[in-house]
Amino acid sequence: MIFPVPVKEEYFDGKYKLKEKYDTAVLFEFYKSTENGTNDIKLKENVLLKKEEYSIKINENGICVEFSCDEGKFRALTSVRQLIVIEGEELSYADISDFPQFEHRSYMLDISRDRIPKPEKIMHIIDYLSELKYNEFQLYMENFCFKYSAYPDYTKNFDCLTPDDIVMLDKYCKERFIELVPNQNSFGHMDTWLGQDELKILEVTDGKAKTGTVNPLMDETKELIDNIYGSLLPYFSSGRVNIGLDEAYGLGKYQLEKECSEKGKANVFMDYLCYLSELAEKKYGKTVMFWDDMVINYPESFHRVPKNAVALEWGYELIQSQMMGENCKSLADKGVRFYVCPGTNVCLTFTGRFDIASFNLRTAGELGRKHGAEGYMVTDWGNNGNPQFFVWSYVPLALAGQYAWNVGSKQHGGWLKSWYIHAAEEFADRFLFKAKVSRELYRIASYYQLEPERLHGSTICAHIFLNPLEKDNYVDFFKFSEIADPIYFEEIIARMKKEQSRIKKLDFAEDLKSEILCNSDIVILCSEYALVKIAGKVSKEKYDELTAYSEKIEKDFTRLWLNKDFEEGINTSLSNIRNRRQELKSFVK
Repeated sequence: MIFPVPVKEEYFDGKYKLKEKYDTAVLFEFYKSTENGTNDIKLKENVLLKKEEYSIKINENGICVEFSCDEGKFRALTSVRQLIVIEGEELSYADISDFPQFEHRSYMLDISRDRIPKPEKIMHIIDYLSELKYNEFQLYMENFCFKYSAYPDYTKNFDCLTPDDIVMLDKYCKERFIELVPNQNSFGHMDTWLGQDELKILEVTDGKAKTGTVNPLMDETKELIDNIYGSLLPYFSSGRVNIGLDEAYGLGKYQLEKECSEKGKANVFMDYLCYLSELAEKKYGKTVMFWDDMVINYPESFHRVPKNAVALEWGYELIQSQMMGENCKSLADKGVRFYVCPGTNVCLTFTGRFDIASFNLRTAGELGRKHGAEGYMVTDWGNNGNPQFFVWSYVPLALAGQYAWNVGSKQHGGWLKSWYIHAAEEFADRFLFKAKVSRELYRIASYYQLEPERLHGSTICAHIFLNPLEKDNYVDFFKFSEIADPIYFEEIIARMKKEQSRIKKLDFAEDLKSEILCNSDIVILCSEYALVKIAGKVSKEKYDELTAYSEKIEKDFTRLWLNKDFEEGINTSLSNIRNRRQELKSFVK
Protein backbone atom coordinates (compact mmCIF):
# COMPACT_ATOMS: atom_id res chain seq x y z
CA MET A 1 0.00 0.00 0.00
CA ILE A 2 2.85 2.41 0.92
CA PHE A 3 5.26 3.45 -1.83
CA PRO A 4 8.17 2.95 -2.04
CA VAL A 5 7.09 -0.51 -0.86
CA PRO A 6 8.49 -0.94 2.66
CA VAL A 7 10.93 -3.63 3.69
CA LYS A 8 8.17 -5.11 5.86
CA GLU A 9 4.47 -4.30 6.00
CA GLU A 10 1.60 -6.36 7.34
CA TYR A 11 -2.07 -5.41 7.47
CA PHE A 12 -4.68 -7.01 9.71
CA ASP A 13 -8.41 -7.14 10.23
CA GLY A 14 -9.69 -4.15 12.12
CA LYS A 15 -9.84 -0.42 11.51
CA TYR A 16 -8.74 2.61 13.51
CA LYS A 17 -10.99 5.65 13.01
CA LEU A 18 -9.10 8.97 13.01
CA LYS A 19 -10.13 11.49 15.64
CA GLU A 20 -8.83 14.49 13.67
CA LYS A 21 -9.12 15.79 10.14
CA TYR A 22 -5.80 16.09 8.28
CA ASP A 23 -4.86 18.22 5.30
CA THR A 24 -2.85 15.79 3.17
CA ALA A 25 -2.60 17.89 0.00
CA VAL A 26 1.07 18.81 0.55
CA LEU A 27 3.51 16.48 2.28
CA PHE A 28 5.61 19.21 3.90
CA GLU A 29 2.54 20.93 5.36
CA PHE A 30 1.26 17.60 6.67
CA TYR A 31 4.63 16.98 8.31
CA LYS A 32 4.73 20.39 9.98
CA SER A 33 1.24 19.85 11.39
CA THR A 34 2.05 16.39 12.78
CA GLU A 35 5.76 16.52 13.71
CA ASN A 36 4.92 16.94 17.40
CA GLY A 37 2.24 14.27 17.39
CA THR A 38 -1.57 14.51 17.38
CA ASN A 39 -4.51 12.84 19.08
CA ASP A 40 -4.08 10.00 16.59
CA ILE A 41 -0.34 9.92 15.98
CA LYS A 42 1.91 9.06 18.92
CA LEU A 43 5.61 9.73 18.35
CA LYS A 44 8.37 7.86 20.16
CA GLU A 45 12.14 8.12 19.84
CA ASN A 46 14.01 4.84 19.67
CA VAL A 47 17.79 5.23 19.70
CA LEU A 48 18.27 1.67 18.49
CA LEU A 49 16.88 2.55 15.07
CA LYS A 50 19.14 3.75 12.26
CA LYS A 51 19.05 7.27 10.84
CA GLU A 52 16.10 6.91 8.45
CA GLU A 53 14.65 3.71 9.88
CA TYR A 54 11.15 3.83 11.33
CA SER A 55 8.26 1.67 12.45
CA ILE A 56 4.51 2.24 12.35
CA LYS A 57 1.98 0.27 14.36
CA ILE A 58 -1.72 0.92 13.88
CA ASN A 59 -4.23 -0.69 16.24
CA GLU A 60 -7.18 0.23 18.44
CA ASN A 61 -4.95 2.67 20.35
CA GLY A 62 -4.03 4.73 17.29
CA ILE A 63 -0.91 5.22 15.21
CA CYS A 64 2.38 4.62 17.01
CA VAL A 65 5.47 5.87 15.15
CA GLU A 66 9.04 5.09 16.26
CA PHE A 67 12.22 6.69 14.91
CA SER A 68 15.66 7.77 16.10
CA CYS A 69 15.98 11.25 14.55
CA ASP A 70 14.13 13.84 12.49
CA GLU A 71 14.96 12.14 9.19
CA GLY A 72 13.33 8.94 10.40
CA LYS A 73 10.34 10.86 11.67
CA PHE A 74 9.90 12.57 8.29
CA ARG A 75 10.07 9.25 6.40
CA ALA A 76 7.56 7.72 8.82
CA LEU A 77 5.08 10.58 8.55
CA THR A 78 5.48 10.48 4.77
CA SER A 79 4.16 6.91 4.95
CA VAL A 80 1.39 7.84 7.39
CA ARG A 81 0.20 10.54 5.01
CA GLN A 82 0.06 8.02 2.18
CA LEU A 83 -2.09 5.69 4.27
CA ILE A 84 -4.51 8.50 5.08
CA VAL A 85 -4.73 9.55 1.42
CA ILE A 86 -5.41 5.96 0.35
CA GLU A 87 -7.73 4.78 3.15
CA GLY A 88 -9.36 7.95 4.38
CA GLU A 89 -10.45 8.36 7.99
CA GLU A 90 -10.39 4.63 8.80
CA LEU A 91 -6.94 3.02 8.69
CA SER A 92 -6.32 -0.72 8.62
CA TYR A 93 -4.46 -2.18 11.55
CA ALA A 94 -0.85 -2.53 10.46
CA ASP A 95 2.70 -3.38 11.50
CA ILE A 96 5.32 -1.67 9.33
CA SER A 97 9.11 -1.74 9.72
CA ASP A 98 11.09 0.14 7.14
CA PHE A 99 14.55 1.48 6.31
CA PRO A 100 16.48 2.47 3.15
CA GLN A 101 18.79 -0.04 1.50
CA PHE A 102 20.93 2.69 -0.06
CA GLU A 103 22.31 5.40 2.19
CA HIS A 104 22.19 7.96 -0.63
CA ARG A 105 19.13 8.04 -2.92
CA SER A 106 19.74 10.64 -5.55
CA TYR A 107 18.17 12.24 -8.60
CA MET A 108 20.25 14.18 -11.13
CA LEU A 109 18.53 16.61 -13.51
CA ASP A 110 20.36 18.00 -16.55
CA ILE A 111 19.70 21.74 -16.56
CA SER A 112 22.52 22.58 -18.96
CA ARG A 113 21.47 21.34 -22.37
CA ASP A 114 19.15 24.23 -23.30
CA ARG A 115 16.23 23.63 -20.92
CA ILE A 116 16.92 25.60 -17.73
CA PRO A 117 14.03 25.12 -15.28
CA LYS A 118 12.66 28.04 -13.32
CA PRO A 119 12.99 27.82 -9.52
CA GLU A 120 9.26 27.11 -9.15
CA LYS A 121 9.58 24.02 -11.34
CA ILE A 122 12.61 22.82 -9.38
CA MET A 123 10.69 23.25 -6.12
CA HIS A 124 7.86 21.14 -7.53
CA ILE A 125 10.39 18.41 -8.42
CA ILE A 126 11.87 18.59 -4.90
CA ASP A 127 8.41 18.06 -3.42
CA TYR A 128 7.91 15.01 -5.63
CA LEU A 129 11.31 13.63 -4.61
CA SER A 130 10.49 14.06 -0.94
CA GLU A 131 7.30 12.02 -1.34
CA LEU A 132 9.43 9.22 -2.80
CA LYS A 133 11.92 9.37 0.09
CA TYR A 134 14.89 10.60 -1.98
CA ASN A 135 17.54 12.33 0.13
CA GLU A 136 19.81 13.82 -2.56
CA PHE A 137 19.28 16.07 -5.59
CA GLN A 138 21.86 17.21 -8.15
CA LEU A 139 21.48 19.91 -10.80
CA TYR A 140 23.87 19.01 -13.61
CA MET A 141 25.71 22.03 -15.06
CA GLU A 142 28.06 22.26 -18.01
CA ASN A 143 26.78 25.29 -19.95
CA PHE A 144 25.76 28.79 -18.93
CA CYS A 145 22.70 27.95 -16.84
CA PHE A 146 23.91 29.83 -13.74
CA LYS A 147 25.09 33.39 -13.09
CA TYR A 148 28.81 32.74 -12.50
CA SER A 149 30.14 35.87 -10.81
CA ALA A 150 33.63 35.35 -12.26
CA TYR A 151 32.18 35.47 -15.80
CA PRO A 152 29.23 37.87 -15.72
CA ASP A 153 29.39 38.70 -19.44
CA TYR A 154 28.52 35.14 -20.42
CA THR A 155 24.99 35.38 -18.99
CA LYS A 156 24.33 39.13 -19.01
CA ASN A 157 21.82 38.97 -21.86
CA PHE A 158 19.48 36.28 -20.57
CA ASP A 159 17.87 34.94 -17.41
CA CYS A 160 18.99 31.76 -15.69
CA LEU A 161 19.54 30.52 -12.14
CA THR A 162 21.17 32.95 -9.71
CA PRO A 163 23.10 32.51 -6.45
CA ASP A 164 19.98 33.59 -4.57
CA ASP A 165 18.00 30.88 -6.35
CA ILE A 166 20.50 28.23 -5.25
CA VAL A 167 20.47 29.44 -1.64
CA MET A 168 16.67 29.30 -1.64
CA LEU A 169 16.57 25.84 -3.25
CA ASP A 170 19.22 24.56 -0.86
CA LYS A 171 17.07 25.64 2.10
CA TYR A 172 13.95 24.20 0.47
CA CYS A 173 15.73 20.85 0.08
CA LYS A 174 17.07 20.80 3.65
CA GLU A 175 13.59 21.37 5.06
CA ARG A 176 12.56 18.17 3.25
CA PHE A 177 15.68 16.26 4.35
CA ILE A 178 17.21 16.34 0.88
CA GLU A 179 20.82 17.33 0.23
CA LEU A 180 21.30 19.64 -2.76
CA VAL A 181 24.66 18.63 -4.22
CA PRO A 182 26.43 20.89 -6.75
CA ASN A 183 27.23 19.14 -10.03
CA GLN A 184 29.70 20.95 -12.30
CA ASN A 185 31.47 19.20 -15.15
CA SER A 186 35.17 20.04 -15.16
CA PHE A 187 36.95 18.10 -17.92
CA GLY A 188 34.87 16.98 -20.89
CA HIS A 189 31.54 18.49 -21.96
CA MET A 190 33.05 21.97 -21.72
CA ASP A 191 32.11 22.95 -25.30
CA THR A 192 30.22 26.13 -24.40
CA TRP A 193 33.02 27.42 -22.21
CA LEU A 194 35.63 26.58 -24.83
CA GLY A 195 33.55 28.37 -27.45
CA GLN A 196 34.43 31.71 -25.85
CA ASP A 197 37.27 33.47 -27.67
CA GLU A 198 39.42 33.92 -24.58
CA LEU A 199 39.05 30.25 -23.56
CA LYS A 200 39.53 28.48 -26.91
CA ILE A 201 43.22 28.01 -26.19
CA LEU A 202 42.31 25.63 -23.35
CA GLU A 203 40.71 22.98 -25.58
CA VAL A 204 42.45 19.73 -26.39
CA THR A 205 42.33 19.88 -30.19
CA ASP A 206 44.31 19.93 -33.40
CA GLY A 207 42.58 23.18 -34.30
CA LYS A 208 39.77 21.40 -36.13
CA ALA A 209 38.40 18.70 -33.86
CA LYS A 210 35.91 19.74 -31.19
CA THR A 211 36.53 17.48 -28.20
CA GLY A 212 34.92 19.73 -25.59
CA THR A 213 37.82 18.73 -23.32
CA VAL A 214 39.90 21.21 -21.34
CA ASN A 215 43.64 20.72 -21.18
CA PRO A 216 44.39 19.71 -17.57
CA LEU A 217 48.10 20.43 -18.01
CA MET A 218 47.59 24.17 -18.42
CA ASP A 219 47.60 26.60 -15.50
CA GLU A 220 44.91 28.61 -17.29
CA THR A 221 42.61 25.58 -17.14
CA LYS A 222 43.12 25.29 -13.40
CA GLU A 223 42.35 29.00 -13.06
CA LEU A 224 39.14 28.56 -15.07
CA ILE A 225 37.91 25.66 -12.96
CA ASP A 226 38.80 27.45 -9.73
CA ASN A 227 36.85 30.52 -10.89
CA ILE A 228 33.86 28.34 -11.77
CA TYR A 229 33.97 26.58 -8.40
CA GLY A 230 34.40 29.87 -6.57
CA SER A 231 31.34 31.27 -8.32
CA LEU A 232 29.15 28.25 -7.61
CA LEU A 233 30.12 26.04 -4.69
CA PRO A 234 29.78 28.52 -1.78
CA TYR A 235 26.00 28.68 -2.32
CA PHE A 236 25.52 24.98 -1.55
CA SER A 237 25.59 23.80 2.06
CA SER A 238 26.44 20.24 0.95
CA GLY A 239 29.89 18.95 1.83
CA ARG A 240 30.16 17.26 -1.58
CA VAL A 241 30.46 18.22 -5.23
CA ASN A 242 30.08 16.16 -8.40
CA ILE A 243 32.92 17.29 -10.68
CA GLY A 244 31.87 15.17 -13.67
CA LEU A 245 34.95 14.15 -15.70
CA ASP A 246 32.95 11.85 -18.02
CA GLU A 247 33.43 11.49 -21.77
CA ALA A 248 36.63 13.54 -21.92
CA TYR A 249 37.14 12.70 -25.58
CA GLY A 250 40.41 14.63 -25.78
CA LEU A 251 42.18 12.41 -23.25
CA GLY A 252 45.16 10.80 -25.00
CA LYS A 253 44.94 13.03 -28.07
CA TYR A 254 46.62 16.13 -29.48
CA GLN A 255 48.18 18.19 -26.66
CA LEU A 256 47.75 15.25 -24.27
CA GLU A 257 49.12 12.54 -26.54
CA LYS A 258 52.71 12.71 -25.31
CA GLU A 259 51.81 12.94 -21.63
CA CYS A 260 49.39 10.02 -21.90
CA SER A 261 51.91 7.96 -23.87
CA GLU A 262 54.55 8.43 -21.20
CA LYS A 263 52.40 8.14 -18.07
CA GLY A 264 49.31 6.30 -19.30
CA LYS A 265 45.86 7.76 -19.88
CA ALA A 266 44.59 6.56 -16.53
CA ASN A 267 47.40 8.28 -14.63
CA VAL A 268 46.89 11.57 -16.48
CA PHE A 269 43.22 11.32 -15.56
CA MET A 270 44.05 10.49 -11.94
CA ASP A 271 46.50 13.39 -11.73
CA TYR A 272 43.70 15.75 -12.68
CA LEU A 273 41.17 14.05 -10.40
CA CYS A 274 43.54 14.33 -7.46
CA TYR A 275 44.20 17.99 -8.21
CA LEU A 276 40.49 18.82 -8.39
CA SER A 277 39.82 16.77 -5.26
CA GLU A 278 42.43 18.71 -3.31
CA LEU A 279 41.13 22.02 -4.66
CA ALA A 280 37.53 21.20 -3.76
CA GLU A 281 38.40 19.91 -0.30
CA LYS A 282 41.00 22.40 0.87
CA LYS A 283 39.56 25.56 -0.65
CA TYR A 284 35.83 24.85 -0.71
CA GLY A 285 35.37 22.19 1.99
CA LYS A 286 33.83 19.61 -0.32
CA THR A 287 34.70 16.03 -1.20
CA VAL A 288 34.29 15.00 -4.82
CA MET A 289 32.18 12.61 -6.85
CA PHE A 290 33.12 11.71 -10.42
CA TRP A 291 31.87 9.63 -13.35
CA ASP A 292 34.06 6.55 -13.69
CA ASP A 293 33.79 5.83 -17.44
CA MET A 294 37.24 7.23 -18.30
CA VAL A 295 39.07 4.90 -15.88
CA ILE A 296 36.79 1.91 -15.28
CA ASN A 297 38.90 -0.13 -17.72
CA TYR A 298 42.09 0.69 -15.78
CA PRO A 299 41.48 -0.90 -12.35
CA GLU A 300 45.22 -0.83 -11.67
CA SER A 301 44.85 2.93 -11.22
CA PHE A 302 42.02 2.74 -8.66
CA HIS A 303 44.47 2.92 -5.76
CA ARG A 304 44.95 6.59 -6.69
CA VAL A 305 41.31 7.52 -6.21
CA PRO A 306 41.25 10.08 -3.35
CA LYS A 307 40.19 8.53 -0.06
CA ASN A 308 36.77 10.16 0.25
CA ALA A 309 35.99 10.45 -3.47
CA VAL A 310 32.93 8.62 -4.80
CA ALA A 311 32.97 6.98 -8.23
CA LEU A 312 29.73 7.11 -10.22
CA GLU A 313 29.16 3.93 -12.22
CA TRP A 314 26.68 4.82 -14.97
CA GLY A 315 24.91 2.98 -17.76
CA TYR A 316 21.46 3.42 -19.26
CA GLU A 317 20.99 0.75 -21.93
CA LEU A 318 20.47 -3.02 -21.78
CA ILE A 319 24.08 -3.92 -22.57
CA GLN A 320 25.46 -1.25 -20.24
CA SER A 321 23.21 -2.58 -17.48
CA GLN A 322 24.74 -6.03 -17.93
CA MET A 323 28.28 -4.61 -17.87
CA MET A 324 27.54 -2.73 -14.66
CA GLY A 325 27.94 -5.89 -12.58
CA GLU A 326 31.56 -6.40 -13.59
CA ASN A 327 32.33 -2.72 -13.06
CA CYS A 328 30.73 -2.65 -9.61
CA LYS A 329 32.71 -5.71 -8.56
CA SER A 330 35.93 -4.11 -9.77
CA LEU A 331 35.27 -0.94 -7.78
CA ALA A 332 34.28 -2.88 -4.68
CA ASP A 333 37.31 -5.18 -4.88
CA LYS A 334 39.61 -2.15 -5.00
CA GLY A 335 37.87 -0.47 -2.07
CA VAL A 336 36.52 2.47 -4.06
CA ARG A 337 33.35 4.12 -2.77
CA PHE A 338 30.72 4.23 -5.49
CA TYR A 339 27.12 4.86 -6.59
CA VAL A 340 25.20 3.00 -9.27
CA CYS A 341 23.68 5.44 -11.75
CA PRO A 342 20.89 4.26 -14.07
CA GLY A 343 18.76 6.64 -16.16
CA THR A 344 15.18 7.62 -16.91
CA ASN A 345 15.70 6.85 -20.62
CA VAL A 346 13.73 9.94 -21.62
CA CYS A 347 16.53 11.73 -23.48
CA LEU A 348 16.43 11.60 -27.32
CA THR A 349 13.03 9.89 -27.40
CA PHE A 350 10.40 12.66 -26.77
CA THR A 351 8.46 10.21 -24.57
CA GLY A 352 10.90 7.93 -22.80
CA ARG A 353 11.25 4.18 -23.25
CA PHE A 354 9.72 2.80 -20.07
CA ASP A 355 10.51 -0.86 -20.72
CA ILE A 356 14.23 -0.11 -21.16
CA ALA A 357 14.16 2.18 -18.14
CA SER A 358 12.49 -0.40 -15.90
CA PHE A 359 15.15 -3.00 -16.76
CA ASN A 360 17.96 -0.52 -16.24
CA LEU A 361 16.60 0.81 -12.93
CA ARG A 362 16.05 -2.67 -11.53
CA THR A 363 19.42 -4.05 -12.63
CA ALA A 364 21.30 -1.10 -11.15
CA GLY A 365 19.51 -1.54 -7.84
CA GLU A 366 20.23 -5.26 -7.60
CA LEU A 367 23.88 -4.91 -8.64
CA GLY A 368 24.40 -1.94 -6.35
CA ARG A 369 23.08 -3.88 -3.37
CA LYS A 370 25.10 -6.98 -4.27
CA HIS A 371 28.41 -5.13 -4.52
CA GLY A 372 27.97 -2.62 -1.71
CA ALA A 373 27.23 0.66 -3.51
CA GLU A 374 26.57 3.41 -0.99
CA GLY A 375 24.32 5.32 -3.33
CA TYR A 376 21.79 4.99 -6.14
CA MET A 377 21.46 7.99 -8.46
CA VAL A 378 18.97 8.08 -11.31
CA THR A 379 20.02 10.48 -14.07
CA ASP A 380 17.79 12.54 -16.36
CA TRP A 381 19.70 13.89 -19.38
CA GLY A 382 18.70 16.51 -21.95
CA ASN A 383 21.01 16.22 -24.95
CA ASN A 384 20.26 17.94 -28.26
CA GLY A 385 17.94 20.67 -27.08
CA ASN A 386 16.06 18.77 -24.38
CA PRO A 387 12.74 18.87 -26.31
CA GLN A 388 10.95 16.40 -24.02
CA PHE A 389 8.80 17.83 -21.25
CA PHE A 390 9.25 16.73 -17.66
CA VAL A 391 5.94 14.86 -17.62
CA TRP A 392 7.73 11.78 -19.00
CA SER A 393 10.11 11.61 -16.01
CA TYR A 394 7.55 11.18 -13.23
CA VAL A 395 6.97 7.43 -13.53
CA PRO A 396 10.65 6.46 -14.01
CA LEU A 397 11.45 8.67 -11.01
CA ALA A 398 8.88 6.81 -8.93
CA LEU A 399 10.23 3.41 -9.95
CA ALA A 400 13.80 4.54 -9.28
CA GLY A 401 12.66 5.73 -5.86
CA GLN A 402 11.49 2.21 -5.15
CA TYR A 403 14.79 0.57 -6.09
CA ALA A 404 16.78 3.21 -4.22
CA TRP A 405 14.76 2.58 -1.05
CA ASN A 406 13.99 -1.14 -1.26
CA VAL A 407 15.41 -3.32 -4.03
CA GLY A 408 13.30 -6.27 -2.96
CA SER A 409 13.95 -9.89 -3.79
CA LYS A 410 16.32 -10.75 -6.61
CA GLN A 411 14.81 -10.85 -10.09
CA HIS A 412 13.88 -14.38 -11.11
CA GLY A 413 11.96 -15.94 -13.96
CA GLY A 414 10.14 -13.60 -16.29
CA TRP A 415 8.26 -11.38 -13.85
CA LEU A 416 10.55 -8.32 -14.23
CA LYS A 417 9.28 -7.29 -10.79
CA SER A 418 6.09 -6.11 -12.44
CA TRP A 419 4.54 -5.44 -9.02
CA TYR A 420 7.03 -2.61 -8.50
CA ILE A 421 6.30 -1.17 -11.95
CA HIS A 422 2.56 -1.16 -11.32
CA ALA A 423 3.04 0.23 -7.81
CA ALA A 424 5.11 3.10 -9.25
CA GLU A 425 2.37 3.84 -11.78
CA GLU A 426 -0.29 3.74 -9.07
CA PHE A 427 1.73 6.15 -6.94
CA ALA A 428 2.13 8.64 -9.81
CA ASP A 429 -1.56 8.33 -10.69
CA ARG A 430 -2.73 8.88 -7.12
CA PHE A 431 -0.31 11.55 -5.87
CA LEU A 432 0.52 13.43 -9.07
CA PHE A 433 -1.89 12.94 -11.98
CA LYS A 434 -4.93 12.13 -9.85
CA ALA A 435 -6.14 10.06 -12.80
CA LYS A 436 -5.18 6.80 -14.56
CA VAL A 437 -2.50 8.37 -16.75
CA SER A 438 0.69 6.33 -16.21
CA ARG A 439 -0.33 3.31 -18.27
CA GLU A 440 -1.30 5.64 -21.12
CA LEU A 441 2.17 7.16 -20.97
CA TYR A 442 3.64 3.67 -21.21
CA ARG A 443 1.62 2.96 -24.34
CA ILE A 444 2.64 6.21 -25.99
CA ALA A 445 6.29 5.71 -25.10
CA SER A 446 6.21 2.28 -26.74
CA TYR A 447 5.98 3.88 -30.18
CA TYR A 448 9.68 3.25 -30.74
CA GLN A 449 8.97 -0.49 -30.79
CA LEU A 450 7.13 0.07 -34.08
CA GLU A 451 10.15 1.69 -35.71
CA PRO A 452 12.10 -0.44 -38.20
CA GLU A 453 15.34 -0.29 -36.19
CA ARG A 454 16.27 -0.33 -32.48
CA LEU A 455 18.72 2.43 -31.62
CA HIS A 456 21.04 2.94 -28.67
CA GLY A 457 19.60 5.53 -26.30
CA SER A 458 17.35 7.17 -28.88
CA THR A 459 14.66 6.67 -31.52
CA ILE A 460 14.48 7.09 -35.29
CA CYS A 461 11.88 9.82 -34.92
CA ALA A 462 14.25 11.76 -32.66
CA HIS A 463 16.99 11.58 -35.29
CA ILE A 464 14.60 12.77 -37.99
CA PHE A 465 13.77 15.74 -35.76
CA LEU A 466 17.44 16.59 -35.24
CA ASN A 467 18.78 16.18 -38.79
CA PRO A 468 18.05 17.59 -42.27
CA LEU A 469 15.33 15.71 -44.14
CA GLU A 470 17.76 15.02 -46.98
CA LYS A 471 20.04 13.05 -44.65
CA ASP A 472 20.24 9.32 -45.29
CA ASN A 473 23.28 8.03 -43.39
CA TYR A 474 22.78 8.49 -39.64
CA VAL A 475 26.38 7.84 -38.62
CA ASP A 476 26.70 4.44 -36.92
CA PHE A 477 23.01 4.04 -36.24
CA PHE A 478 21.34 3.33 -39.55
CA LYS A 479 20.99 4.23 -43.20
CA PHE A 480 17.45 5.43 -43.67
CA SER A 481 17.02 4.23 -47.25
CA GLU A 482 17.89 0.67 -46.19
CA ILE A 483 15.32 0.40 -43.40
CA ALA A 484 12.55 2.60 -44.76
CA ASP A 485 9.12 1.10 -45.29
CA PRO A 486 5.90 3.14 -45.01
CA ILE A 487 4.13 0.53 -42.89
CA TYR A 488 6.27 1.25 -39.81
CA PHE A 489 5.59 4.96 -39.71
CA GLU A 490 1.96 4.63 -40.73
CA GLU A 491 1.47 2.37 -37.72
CA ILE A 492 3.20 4.87 -35.43
CA ILE A 493 0.92 7.66 -36.64
CA ALA A 494 -2.21 5.54 -36.19
CA ARG A 495 -1.11 4.33 -32.74
CA MET A 496 -0.17 7.81 -31.56
CA LYS A 497 -3.43 9.39 -32.69
CA LYS A 498 -5.40 6.67 -30.93
CA GLU A 499 -3.44 7.21 -27.71
CA GLN A 500 -3.88 10.97 -27.97
CA SER A 501 -7.65 10.53 -28.12
CA ARG A 502 -7.48 8.49 -24.90
CA ILE A 503 -5.38 11.14 -23.16
CA LYS A 504 -7.78 13.90 -24.16
CA LYS A 505 -10.67 12.10 -22.45
CA LEU A 506 -8.90 11.88 -19.09
CA ASP A 507 -9.47 14.52 -16.41
CA PHE A 508 -6.13 15.71 -15.06
CA ALA A 509 -3.94 18.84 -14.98
CA GLU A 510 -4.13 20.69 -18.31
CA ASP A 511 -0.44 21.61 -18.33
CA LEU A 512 0.60 17.98 -18.00
CA LYS A 513 -1.94 16.86 -20.58
CA SER A 514 -0.72 19.51 -23.03
CA GLU A 515 2.91 18.42 -22.54
CA ILE A 516 1.98 14.83 -23.38
CA LEU A 517 0.05 15.88 -26.47
CA CYS A 518 2.77 18.24 -27.70
CA ASN A 519 5.55 15.64 -27.52
CA SER A 520 3.35 13.01 -29.14
CA ASP A 521 2.48 15.55 -31.86
CA ILE A 522 6.20 15.82 -32.58
CA VAL A 523 6.44 12.03 -32.94
CA ILE A 524 3.54 12.08 -35.41
CA LEU A 525 5.13 14.93 -37.38
CA CYS A 526 8.48 13.14 -37.55
CA SER A 527 6.72 9.97 -38.74
CA GLU A 528 5.02 12.02 -41.45
CA TYR A 529 8.43 13.36 -42.47
CA ALA A 530 9.69 9.78 -42.63
CA LEU A 531 6.93 8.94 -45.12
CA VAL A 532 7.93 11.97 -47.19
CA LYS A 533 11.57 10.85 -47.12
CA ILE A 534 10.54 7.37 -48.29
CA ALA A 535 8.38 8.69 -51.12
CA GLY A 536 10.90 11.37 -52.06
CA LYS A 537 8.06 13.80 -52.61
CA VAL A 538 4.96 15.39 -51.08
CA SER A 539 1.85 16.85 -52.65
CA LYS A 540 1.04 20.51 -52.26
CA GLU A 541 -2.04 19.60 -50.26
CA LYS A 542 -0.08 17.39 -47.86
CA TYR A 543 2.66 20.01 -47.64
CA ASP A 544 0.13 22.61 -46.52
CA GLU A 545 -1.29 20.19 -43.97
CA LEU A 546 2.11 19.35 -42.47
CA THR A 547 3.18 22.99 -42.46
CA ALA A 548 0.09 23.97 -40.49
CA TYR A 549 0.68 21.05 -38.12
CA SER A 550 4.30 22.10 -37.59
CA GLU A 551 3.27 25.70 -36.90
CA LYS A 552 0.76 24.50 -34.30
CA ILE A 553 3.43 22.38 -32.62
CA GLU A 554 5.81 25.33 -32.53
CA LYS A 555 3.17 27.51 -30.89
CA ASP A 556 2.22 24.87 -28.30
CA PHE A 557 5.86 23.99 -27.60
CA THR A 558 6.79 27.63 -26.99
CA ARG A 559 3.88 28.22 -24.63
CA LEU A 560 4.57 25.10 -22.60
CA TRP A 561 8.31 25.71 -22.42
CA LEU A 562 7.98 29.29 -21.21
CA ASN A 563 5.44 28.20 -18.61
CA LYS A 564 8.08 26.38 -16.53
CA ASP A 565 11.50 27.03 -18.07
CA PHE A 566 13.67 30.05 -18.85
CA GLU A 567 13.50 31.29 -22.43
CA GLU A 568 17.22 30.81 -22.98
CA GLY A 569 17.78 27.56 -24.85
CA ILE A 570 14.39 27.22 -26.49
CA ASN A 571 15.75 28.14 -29.92
CA THR A 572 17.61 24.85 -30.29
CA SER A 573 14.34 22.95 -30.48
CA LEU A 574 12.49 25.71 -32.31
CA SER A 575 15.22 25.74 -34.94
CA ASN A 576 14.75 22.02 -35.50
CA ILE A 577 11.00 22.50 -35.90
CA ARG A 578 11.47 25.42 -38.29
CA ASN A 579 14.33 23.89 -40.28
CA ARG A 580 12.45 20.66 -40.98
CA ARG A 581 9.42 22.73 -42.04
CA GLN A 582 11.55 24.78 -44.40
CA GLU A 583 13.24 21.68 -45.85
CA LEU A 584 9.87 20.15 -46.63
CA LYS A 585 9.45 22.66 -49.45
CA SER A 586 12.09 20.90 -51.54
CA PHE A 587 9.96 17.73 -51.60
CA VAL A 588 6.86 19.41 -53.07
CA LYS A 589 6.18 17.93 -56.51
